[in-house]
Amino acid sequence: MERGAEPRDVLDRLGAGLEQRDRALATELAYGATRWRLRLDFELNARMHQPLSKLPAPIRNILRLGLYQLRFMDRIPPYAAVGEAVAQARQHGHPGTAGLVNAVLRRAAAEEAPPSPNLATQYSHPHWLVDRWLARLGRAETEALLASDNQAPRVVLRANALRTSVEDLIASLAAEGVPAVPGRHAPEAVVLEGGGAVPDLAALAGGLCTVQDEASMLAARALDPQPGWICLDVAAAPGGKATHLAELMQDEGIVLANDLEPARAKLVQAAARRLGLRSVRVRAADARTLPKNWAGRCDGVLADVPCTGLGTLARRPDLRWRKTEADLKSLPPLQAQLLEAAAACVKPGGRLVYSTCSTEPEENEAVVAAFLQSHADFGAEAHFARLWPQRDGCDGFFIARLKRLN
Repeated sequence: MERGAEPRDVLDRLGAGLEQRDRALATELAYGATRWRLRLDFELNARMHQPLSKLPAPIRNILRLGLYQLRFMDRIPPYAAVGEAVAQARQHGHPGTAGLVNAVLRRAAAEEAPPSPNLATQYSHPHWLVDRWLARLGRAETEALLASDNQAPRVVLRANALRTSVEDLIASLAAEGVPAVPGRHAPEAVVLEGGGAVPDLAALAGGLCTVQDEASMLAARALDPQPGWICLDVAAAPGGKATHLAELMQDEGIVLANDLEPARAKLVQAAARRLGLRSVRVRAADARTLPKNWAGRCDGVLADVPCTGLGTLARRPDLRWRKTEADLKSLPPLQAQLLEAAAACVKPGGRLVYSTCSTEPEENEAVVAAFLQSHADFGAEAHFARLWPQRDGCDGFFIARLKRLN
């Protein structure tokens, strides 16, 4: 993960042979140490004579994992956390580094953590992002957002309305020993109680539901597709929104699910197959080429564009260390190009939804405002929605719904 690998991909691959309980623990350790990296590194640096960055990556992460268990987990005894870290250090280092790990973690176990010097360190977020939120939101709201980002995210399922109801899905989950309740925002949402990793559910394998956050569900809901429509999802992988569109359309019509990468496009095919959907047609191509074949043909177009993902830091803690302020300058031109291509595919009287899982206005209001300024044929029935993790209990999300004039 420190070298840029996708956390879910790594954990799926390495945890394939583990029992559910061990896989859940591995997930908590990896995500937790990544989520709290800045605060952990601050304390580790305070306890060592050399910077943590000078240590080999395995030793650096062994220290982080050990300290995370000492500071944020109560079910693992301190002696076990320290002992396991030392054993790992012997395996990945030499006697000197094992001794260093032993000394640093034993001292941490015996002492209180040093006070954090600022909000960024206290809540383990990048300084540049905390400064932006403080300027826009004020201290109280920023602290609430930072605290929300550090909570384990809820596991939310979208009931496949073509095969089950929310009530029946909750009953099916209960039969599997998984308690769940209806969601807060989307009528097809079901929230697993207790959080944690997604278990191996028969309801998932049987196509009764899909893992999807409620904020993401609202993007397809905003488009409000009708049976028989031609709908386009310009950046569809892994398939949550495209399959949701098909379900809302009663699987009648066409959902063209486009994605740039062929491997990711196959994920959409697999999702549609699992859910029993026949209206989803998958294409792998640059979305900017879509108007060549689909200009003015679509009743509804969903442009959920690539973004920084800064609204999903609870779910994707690695993003807080991978994204930079420079991304807020480099991504909007691409987002504008994708919105332009998406708009060209909307027929007169049709609808266009632009959405991101970002909290930042450069990727959201600014992109839509610039588009509307140069497109007089769009704008009637323009609606905007922004969801915040600390206020709405879901991912941070932005949705704009536009209509093309006749």
